[in-house]
Amino acid sequence: MDETIVFGYSSSKGGVGKSTLITLMAGYLSYLKDYKVLVIDADPQASINKKREDNQVEFGDEGMKGAYLIMEVTPDMVPDIIEDEKDNFDFIILDLAGTLTTQGNISAYTTLDKIIIPTSTSDNDITETQNFYNVLRDKIFPVRKKYMNAEPDVVIQLNRLNPKLNNYKELREMISEAGDNIDHEIELNLKGEGAPNYIYPFKIINADINTADAKFGQELNTGINTVNMEILEKYSPQCEEVLKFLKS
Repeated sequence: MDETIVFGYSSSKGGVGKSTLITLMAGYLSYLKDYKVLVIDADPQASINKKREDNQVEFGDEGMKGAYLIMEVTPDMVPDIIEDEKDNFDFIILDLAGTLTTQGNISAYTTLDKIIIPTSTSDNDITETQNFYNVLRDKIFPVRKKYMNAEPDVVIQLNRLNPKLNNYKELREMISEAGDNIDHEIELNLKGEGAPNYIYPFKIINADINTADAKFGQELNTGINTVNMEILEKYSPQCEEVLKFLKS
């Protein structure tokens, strides 16, 4: 690749699959597509780095040989790390907390070329997605535009359907298997002033990815082994859709 793509998954709502989707995408890019990938874990919870430490204990040095690099840092360190490492990687993926009150988070967010907001179809998650987008628009976009001469591209990744919502009955019936990639337009009620006008009419990516297959969340890891490769292969069509967005 000619230029490193810096992107991140972030949301102000917990439990929407942010760290899981980062782990999935990092594995796909690194192990299946042979890109050089750096994951920067700058979320205070450090979920991804903790998973790497658990995987290291479980699989040992041999099982983790060739695994993509993970760096656990504070948000204020992110810009300097990207500046130092951008020539060494094809993709740099950030895991950031969804609050800008965390010291250094604003400057960390401004390094992102692309932002992916994971969500479900629950009313609460949709409301939080709109609120989070408004925060990005008001606090991040102006700074990014001032220093980088461009706003980041933003997209929503729907990864869970609420089975209680009648609005999505037709959509749920179309899903025959966890992770089916369905080209289907739905309305997420992201309207009004400040609505994200470039959240595309929705291609559903990884629908029910976190709930329909219990083994997915338990067995997806940061290294190379048979089970992990099977999971990455299974969800590679969905990861390919994300890759198209990243390269657009």
